[in-house]
Amino acid sequence: MTQYKFYVNTTGDDKNPGTKALPFRTITAAQKAARRAPGPAVVEVGSGTYGEALLFTEKDSGDTYLTGEKA
Repeated sequence: MTQYKFYVNTTGDDKNPGTKALPFRTITAAQKAARRAPGPAVVEVGSGTYGEALLFTEKDSGDTYLTGEKA
């Protein structure tokens, strides 16, 4: 099964595709991308401060994971 991976970094931009080379700026953007992924998704969040509130629902359970790894 293909696993989809998205990256977040404080130097990223939410207009980016969320790749390691072109990460998202916000965890929210990565969460939305992970929800749209047709298979299991991993979101790697780079170190830093992200001033956003997150709401996790059943859409985020099972196949979507957040890690504290440096993206």
